This record gives sequence, structure tokens and C-alpha cells, in this order.
Amino acid sequence: MSFSAKYRRGSLSIVINFWAGIDRLYTFAEYLEQPEITQTADQDQKPTITTVQADRVALEHLTLQTPNYQRTLVEDLSVEFPLGKACWW
Repeated sequence: MSFSAKYRRGSLSIVINFWAGIDRLYTFAEYLEQPEITQTADQDQKPTITTVQADRVALEHLTLQTPNYQRTLVEDLSVEFPLGKACWW
């Protein structure tokens, strides 16, 4: 495979991964815009997301599991990004 073909293939992969990330963020934003629903007995054990408008972006006590709840990927993570502060990974 020529350098040009490898470069195009690598570039396409970057664009596809970027688009997938944007799509996931869009789905998450749509979820956050839904009106809050009062929990019923069925919903007591399901995960919830509580949103509060503030001058920061924060995750507090986040636990992330696989869709079937068989594995915990992250447990009790808290992180805060104050307004106007740069974040460099």
C-alpha cells in the first residue's frame, strides 16, 4: 500500500471516530434535555442522571457500567471543570 493510500485510510479513520464521538455527545445532550420523570417502583434500580445548571461542568460520583451491568468500568468518579479554565490532557 502506498504512503498516499495509508494516509487517506488513516485520515478516514480519524474522521469516522470523530463523527462517532459527536454522535454520542448529541445523543447524550438529547437525553439531558428530556423532562425529569418521577421514579416509579420499576425505575428504582435503574441508573439516573441529575442535571443542575451552573457555571461549571462537573461529574459527581459517576459510576459507568457496561450496558448489561456485568462489568463496572469506572466507579465513583468525580471531576470538575470550572468556567473559563482551560483543560489540557
